[in-house]
Amino acid sequence: MQKEYEFDEAFRRDGGRAKSEIDLFTDIRRRFSAVNTFLKHSYPNLPEIHLDFIENDSLNAAATKYKGNYFIGINLGSYFLIYDMFMKMLASKSVWPKIGNNQLETDHKKILKAYINIYDKITFRFDNQDIAIPQDKLRLEFAILCTNHAFDFLIYHEIAHILRGHVGYLASLIENNFYWREFDNLSQRSKLPSDVSQTLEMDADSFATNRSLNIIASNLKDTKQVNEIFRFAFKDWSTILPIWVFSIYSLFRLFGYRQYAVEDAKKLSHPPSSIRMALIAGNIVTLFELKYGKELIPSVVKDIIESTKAAEDAFSEITFQEANWDIYRNSYTKESTDYIFSITDNWNKVRPVLEEYALGNLPPLKIIK
Repeated sequence: MQKEYEFDEAFRRDGGRAKSEIDLFTDIRRRFSAVNTFLKHSYPNLPEIHLDFIENDSLNAAATKYKGNYFIGINLGSYFLIYDMFMKMLASKSVWPKIGNNQLETDHKKILKAYINIYDKITFRFDNQDIAIPQDKLRLEFAILCTNHAFDFLIYHEIAHILRGHVGYLASLIENNFYWREFDNLSQRSKLPSDVSQTLEMDADSFATNRSLNIIASNLKDTKQVNEIFRFAFKDWSTILPIWVFSIYSLFRLFGYRQYAVEDAKKLSHPPSSIRMALIAGNIVTLFELKYGKELIPSVVKDIIESTKAAEDAFSEITFQEANWDIYRNSYTKESTDYIFSITDNWNKVRPVLEEYALGNLPPLKIIK
């Protein structure tokens, strides 16, 4: 109970520890425990981290160090928004129409239960009773799989902030309790220059991508490790990679896609969501080239393009926003790619600062040609 009390104290100004408890929260904690166990093999110095939920309806997650202990908090709103998003996507006939029997789904438009609150935060509408669950069993399982992919990525990302020394470094600069929030990207982080903050976010996304794909690779070698209801997706990379990319793009799409001028984007605490997704896509291509050579790269790039487009269309299907894949495509203009390289090149400036606080090996310095 001591950890629950400290968690409540650490996140009190955002609402404290969630008072409600449902089975789905237990499942997230179980997945977090499994991730921790998996990471302990590679990072024996990984400290005990307590994950719980924050009594807050908005979309956010945070990592912090409080009274010498590490905590990860996920807003209630984050859980329900992500869950509602994938359920309504797969309850819509036009989304992944070849999965299961889409004709079992009803024709009416299912709208994500979200609104923008007075603090400009994406917030879950608990007062809206419009619940949609896919009627086809396989489509329901597909929605759950996408939800799991999104939460695993989010969990790995938060752990990276602790493991890579980001939280420890920021704690050394700030005397009072602080949160490393994920979705407060409209302003600069106190005490951290924007270029440093954006590179640390890139590092956490890279860690989450690498670890997520490592687990998928392991599951492809031995599908007995996979829950039986999800094995349909683990035939090979051509079946699972598009689902994973779809899930992660949808997660970032939920954060909000805005077209920023590059000079304005550089002032934010996080790279814009579309830029982060482009960084992740580049990371995927690099990982596949290192592991399998160049032979698979054309099909991997094709899967990324088609899956991001499908996710954009799916998000449009459950909101009143028109599909606008061009925001993501614009991440590949010369100006945007120069900006992306500035984020990755900045690792050489950031890495030496983190060495004192990192709890495991850091990626090497980047060779800049």
